[in-house]
Amino acid sequence: MCSDKLEITEFNLEQIICEVISITNVDAMNRNIKLLYNIDGRLNVNIFTDSNKLRYVILNAVQYVISTSVNNAVIDLNIIVEKQNSTNVTVRFEIKNSSSKAEISGKLINAGAGVPSIEDELINSNDLVKKMGGGKINIVYGKNPDNILISFVLDFFKGGFITLIKPNEIGTALSEEFDGIKPCKVLLVEDNTSNAQLTIELLTQFYNHEVTWVENGLLAVEAVQKDLYDAILMDIQMPVMDGFEASRRIRDNGNNTPIIALTAAIMPWSYDECINSGMDAFISKPAGVKKLGLMIKNTIEKRKFINTQKHSSSLNDPSENKK
Repeated sequence: MCSDKLEITEFNLEQIICEVISITNVDAMNRNIKLLYNIDGRLNVNIFTDSNKLRYVILNAVQYVISTSVNNAVIDLNIIVEKQNSTNVTVRFEIKNSSSKAEISGKLINAGAGVPSIEDELINSNDLVKKMGGGKINIVYGKNPDNILISFVLDFFKGGFITLIKPNEIGTALSEEFDGIKPCKVLLVEDNTSNAQLTIELLTQFYNHEVTWVENGLLAVEAVQKDLYDAILMDIQMPVMDGFEASRRIRDNGNNTPIIALTAAIMPWSYDECINSGMDAFISKPAGVKKLGLMIKNTIEKRKFINTQKHSSSLNDPSENKK
């Protein structure tokens, strides 16, 4: 990690887990490895933590277990409340694998690996767990050499209660904040089923957008050749064809539909990389409903303005019309 200093903020632990999942989603799919997660129902509050460092530790542990797993294995990520009081909660993180799907259960998520020097990253993670006040990371191998359990325990200060707002329960005050966002047609390019379902629900229920979902960049290139869309939400790290290549091909085909990159919060994609591939903007996932809605609206308006300016310039400059 780039800094030893802890930057403590209030955070939803499940969001950190989902961000880790969104990164680890390619190699394991190719090996038919499944990643599942369970969060203790007693953890009904946000936590105060350095979210970047905690995300880094969980990511490395998951990737290490993936790297040691056989094809068709199942990996279980369990978040267990060991104890809690009015101000603190002690949480155990367990990542384990099994070659038998019947041995574990949870919410199905696709997973992936592929990080070099993962043993070194796990050592760095061990140091970070100690900095955050925990003990060492424990690694236990089962009787079957392919089976492994990684665990560590951390104590957190409690934040506010987690409130789940259903789209059909949106209040008048919140609705007023969304005024000016008109329903539009969106192409969602996302290989993670859970992320896709969440995004579709937000866009359809809050904004009445019409959403078409495809699972990789190649399908996106084909989709925009068959139909017209007001905006494209493009994941970056996907199997078959990534978001950068898909965006380049869409632009090479003369399509000017606004493209917004959906990026995992800790992936090293830069703004320049997105723009150079033909994208208009990028937003970290999982994105809040208001932020995502405004991003789509503003990006569509910006692209319309740019296209209008280009058309006007072409009409005013005869040289632009010369073959």
